[in-house]
Amino acid sequence: GTHGPFAPASVDAANDVRALCGIAAVAIRDDRKIFAAGCWDGRVRVFEYGRKSAGRLVASLGYHADVVSAVAFAPVGAQLYWAGHCGWLASGSR
Repeated sequence: GTHGPFAPASVDAANDVRALCGIAAVAIRDDRKIFAAGCWDGRVRVFEYGRKSAGRLVASLGYHADVVSAVAFAPVGAQLYWAGHCGWLASGSR
């Protein structure tokens, strides 16, 4: 199906964006081995990344009740930070 501005009329995207599948933000770790996706359903999904990677899901973190609008890795180390529309910041590491 379609999503975003092309969502079917039966989905009320203006009032419940979680009804749609999508990614709001992406970050790639400096070592280029994983990337994180902040999703519309309030989860942060972490995937393998790289030329030889199959893009396997390695973690799915669900701390937000709303869209995860920002994800970032610390410049040094493996710390991952994310923020949601609900107004708070969370973090995690490997």
